[in-house]
Amino acid sequence: MKKLLLLLFATQLYACGSSSPYTAATEAREYGYTESRLTDDRYRVSFRGSPETTSDEVKDMALLRAAEVTLINDYDWFRVVTQETSETSNLTPTTITREPVQQVHRDCGPLGCTTTVTPGYTGTQVITTEDLGRYATSIEIVMGRGELVDPTVAYNAVELRNTLGRRY
Repeated sequence: MKKLLLLLFATQLYACGSSSPYTAATEAREYGYTESRLTDDRYRVSFRGSPETTSDEVKDMALLRAAEVTLINDYDWFRVVTQETSETSNLTPTTITREPVQQVHRDCGPLGCTTTVTPGYTGTQVITTEDLGRYATSIEIVMGRGELVDPTVAYNAVELRNTLGRRY
């Protein structure tokens, strides 16, 4: 219980001092982390970044949340079993319709002036804008207790949380 309270306090402290989007995802917010329990020792952790978040930052924040989930569940380390990262961007077409207009041309010479009225029309224009790309990643982790099985393929949850927690 003490670990959980300390972890929640540290997470809140980091969130207050940071402008990064490291937070839980909600319906009102299009970015943040989510996790779902698959088995007792296996979770899927996802993170979707804001338009300003880079691909590497999105991956780091998913790892940070995986470390927190590992510690909350009283495990010591975790291994990433699968990882998928994607980028999305939206194209938004905007149509501008133009109205009929009249063009008035006045020509003056030595014998007087002539006024000519010509009907004119403005056309329709379509402008397409592209929203900035957003990165999202999803990792599946397996958690364990005790010594790391193989430090080249697994993460120490405390060490990773401390390292990435300072950044985000």
